[in-house]
Formats: sequence, structure tokens, C-alpha cells
Amino acid sequence: MAQFDKGFIIMAALIVVACPRCAAVQPLYSLQPSSLAYMDSAQSSYLELAALIEAGAEATARKYFASANVTEGHGKVLYMVYSDSNFYKTRLDWILQTWVAQLPSNSLMVIGDAAPKEPMAVNVHSTSCPAHSHWEGACCKYAEAVILAQKMMKKDRTFKWAYFVDDDAYVRTSALEHALDSQQPEGEHGVLFSNLGCAAHGKCHGMCCGGGYAASFNALTEAVGDSPENFLQKQMNYCSDCERWADIALTQVYKEQGTEMKPLAGLNGWKLSKSNFDKSLQVGQPEPLMYHYIGSWNQMDMLHRLFHPTPGQATASADADTQTRRCVEYRGNKQCAVSATAADSPWNP
Repeated sequence: MAQFDKGFIIMAALIVVACPRCAAVQPLYSLQPSSLAYMDSAQSSYLELAALIEAGAEATARKYFASANVTEGHGKVLYMVYSDSNFYKTRLDWILQTWVAQLPSNSLMVIGDAAPKEPMAVNVHSTSCPAHSHWEGACCKYAEAVILAQKMMKKDRTFKWAYFVDDDAYVRTSALEHALDSQQPEGEHGVLFSNLGCAAHGKCHGMCCGGGYAASFNALTEAVGDSPENFLQKQMNYCSDCERWADIALTQVYKEQGTEMKPLAGLNGWKLSKSNFDKSLQVGQPEPLMYHYIGSWNQMDMLHRLFHPTPGQATASADADTQTRRCVEYRGNKQCAVSATAADSPWNP
């Protein structure tokens, strides 16, 4: 299918799910270029979008499993990272140099919008959803990531969890996997761990996915069901109802299937104040599992020095005021931000 056709299919499909009445009353010629007059309706375009997503996920899964020893050496968690080609050279590159470097390459899949122009040591799935879009694209991409993760976990049952997270997060993978291993077995339905309590102006209560979320294989399978098309349509309909919040919308789909929702302490989905950041590192507090909104290399590097120090990263001595404003300590390892500015500190000054 030509790229031009694909772009229209996505546009028309999202009009139908976001505003069915609008699509029903608006002439199709007003939605499309004249070269696409063969399209019967926006609804048929929606089905085409679902087919594109399904075919793309199947192709990525086949490519992934064609690699040698792909099912060996990884842990129980499949990491699904949402990204965008606008951030491949920044946020994605930063995590590849830090926490992702601690993982086997077959433990992670990036949900991007295009293949990297330059080689990167990571699996990238090119989404069929709108690129560079915070609502249509994000809502669609959240569903696409679930479809892909479910396919991968179905073929490799050594993965017990999929953890979905943004590319501007620092994740402590060993701590996260230990926390998930410590949970009770599933009941009748699948289970999901996240920060809970978000809502869209009092409705659509659900997950706060700034901290990411972990879902069991059964939770993903129940959500997708026998029809990825129906799953995608539900997600996009809920996105319209839930004020375009992709995570809150997806929660509603999981709820329909009876998925058990549980909180998981240590998911720092909001940027912390310096005092709360210090508190998150104290003995007796929940083990920090991740920190979100890491917006620069200096912030990401400082967290990696804190949790994965090397002998060459010993902290230089500093006066008391500097240590209070710029430095933190975790298990006897003290590390400092390169400056006290917001750009260099992984907390709010």
C-alpha cells in the first residue's frame, strides 16, 4: 500500500472512532483527496488501519524470533518502550547507554514511528499509528504495543510480564523484576501493576502510566481477545470518551475483561522535589523502581551513576551546601548532579 494511501486510512479511521456521528454525516469527499474516491466509507478505512497494525505486529514478531537464541538469556520481563523518531538521537540513545545496557537485547522492543536512519543496537517496531501525535497517535500506539507484546509473549512463554514505559524514564530493571516476582500468582483473570488513581475530570478512573505499567500475559490476551480490530476500536472509543488520555482509556478496556488492577510502590511517575527524591532513596522506603521525566543526558547519567556506579565515578568532595542541593546518596554511594539547575538534576530544584 502506498504511503499516501496509508496516511489517509489512518486519518479517516481515527475520525470514525473519535467522532462516529461526524463521520456518518460528513461526505467522504470532504475527508479525502480525489485520488482516493474509491474508499467506500471512513469505517472501511478504520478496518484497514486495524489490518495494518495487525500485519505490522506479526511482521515484527517474525523478525524478532528469526534471530538466533532470541528466547535465551533474558529475564521474565519484556520491556516495551514508547518512542518517536524525534527522540531517537536523544532520549532513546540515553537509555541505550544506561539502564537498557544492563539488559539482553532480546528483552526490549521500542515502539517507534520509523526505522532509525542510523544503526542502533535495539529492536524498533515502526508503528502504523499517526506519528508525532500525543492523542490519536498515543492512543493508537498504546493499543498497538499491547497487540505486539501479546504476540511476542505467546511465542515465548518464558516472558511472564510486559512492562510498558516511556523513553524518558530511568528504569531499575533488577529491582522491577524482583518486585514483580514477589507478587502473588494470578487469580481467575490477568493482573496489571501500575500507579492508580488518575481520571479525566472525575470520569474514566484508571492507571497513571507516567510510571509505566506491568501486565501479565493473561491480561494482554484477555484485552486483545480474538479480534485485535475490536480491541483497537474499544481503545480509540474510550480515548474519545476519556479526554484523549491513552493510559486512562486503556484502563477501561482492561476493566471490561475483569483484569485485576494493583498498585506497585516505587514507580515514580512524576518528577519529585529534591526532598522527596532524597526520601525515595532512604532505607525503609519502597525500593525505587523507576523515575520519569528524565529530560537530559546529565539527568540520566546521574541516575545511572547512582544505581550502577563504576570505580571511576567516585564523588568528589563538596561543601555542605553543594551536597544538599546537588547530591544524593543510595546505599553508601553518593553522586552529584553536574549543576543545581533543573536541566541537570533528575528532581525539581
